[in-house]
Amino acid sequence: MNTMTIIPTLLFAVPLALTSTSCWSEEDDEDAESAHESETVLTLSYESHRHALSADDAEDLVSPAFTAELEFRRSYRVSQVLVGLVDIDLISEQQKFEGDLQSDVDNRAVLEEYWLQWSGNTDTNTSLRIGRQNITDDEGWWWDEELDAVTLRGHTERSFHMVGLGRSSDAPRSNPAPRDPELDSIYWLFGHLRIRPSEWTQWDVHLTARQDRSSRHQPARHQTSVNADSSDDGLAWIGLQLRQAHVTNRGHRFELQSRGAWMGGTLRTQAVEDDDSPDVESPDSDNTDDDDQENQPDVAPVDSVSANAWAFSVWLHWTPQQLSNHTLSLGYSIGSGTDLGQAEGSGTFRQTGLHSNEIDHHYYGEVLDPELSNLRIATIQLRGHIFGSTRYALTHHRYSRDSLHDDTLEAEIDLDLNTGDRRLGHETRLSLEFEPIDGLQTELSIARLITGELMDSGQRESIDRIAVELTYEF
Repeated sequence: MNTMTIIPTLLFAVPLALTSTSCWSEEDDEDAESAHESETVLTLSYESHRHALSADDAEDLVSPAFTAELEFRRSYRVSQVLVGLVDIDLISEQQKFEGDLQSDVDNRAVLEEYWLQWSGNTDTNTSLRIGRQNITDDEGWWWDEELDAVTLRGHTERSFHMVGLGRSSDAPRSNPAPRDPELDSIYWLFGHLRIRPSEWTQWDVHLTARQDRSSRHQPARHQTSVNADSSDDGLAWIGLQLRQAHVTNRGHRFELQSRGAWMGGTLRTQAVEDDDSPDVESPDSDNTDDDDQENQPDVAPVDSVSANAWAFSVWLHWTPQQLSNHTLSLGYSIGSGTDLGQAEGSGTFRQTGLHSNEIDHHYYGEVLDPELSNLRIATIQLRGHIFGSTRYALTHHRYSRDSLHDDTLEAEIDLDLNTGDRRLGHETRLSLEFEPIDGLQTELSIARLITGELMDSGQRESIDRIAVELTYEF
């Protein structure tokens, strides 16, 4: 992708107004000391769904799911400039998916993080971290994942930078799960630069590059479906984000947040087709190994498609002077889809694959929990404090497809789309967070997704989700 294509997309994220000088509350950059705190945290969670979907559409829903997690996070100072960290989770999980006759139970110990960090220049707070570590950003829009990585970090009073190389891998655990072939051999280059030219303005630049080398089967050869991986890609993302705050003479506080991102590269697919025909043995058959492999999947040649896609979002937050404990937010996000008239390649935006969209809350919805891909999301949210320390958030999302001719929908629920309608439905969520006793954080959330014309049947369907989470830090 040439520079003339990237620049207009990035500049599209820059607001044209709200340039008054003002103050706004900042989120602290992660520094060496904040990452080295030792803690023990117990988390208990419950989740359940209610719906009227068909068995096929509801197969990804859990009803119910119980999870107990005990996290031990310990830091060790090896020397004046060398620090290590180990994060071990003991997890007991019981969940039942729709259509299953009994619940799945999984008890495991997981080594989530383990790394060593060398701290150098004290003026720039430069540090070099090596090992399995969590790579994240403020909202989980770019990254929120543990990687085997090497990262170089540093920050000053008005800037923060991080650059790293990493590889996707499963965390070491007491009962290793079967390896997903689509997660093998994925390598990452990532970087983040944050600049605060003033106390009311913040710029962020993110860069991510992914090389997926997991699909490398020989064409016209047989390949077992367990080891088959049909996807492969080499993609890059670059994004620019601006946050700016303004306080009026009457005490009203406004904050504007805008983000633009471009994705380009090559998507490679390699079809692995199963032969479902019965294996009828002929009388003359010698029953050799070659005959046994006749029903193995066939591997086709690699098909490469160029990708050129974009995403954009803008949020406006308003905190009135008379109700300073409450904030009203309006947001609009769009991830491009592939148009019918597109000459060649794919115009469908995809997030990085390291994202979670849920650092503090589910960014795009809790029931559908979609990726910003061929999607438009309009959001209104009211949040604040009531009854002292109780926090609430009432959020409404409305979903629609960007391109009517693109059936891409990357979401928590795999639903059949009605290709004749752009509207996907809407979701409403109410969450409450409070601390009944010192150290015990409690979160209750209730959400409903109404699919509208999303279902292939054309029927309006609703899916309810209730979740409770208790967190106690020792």
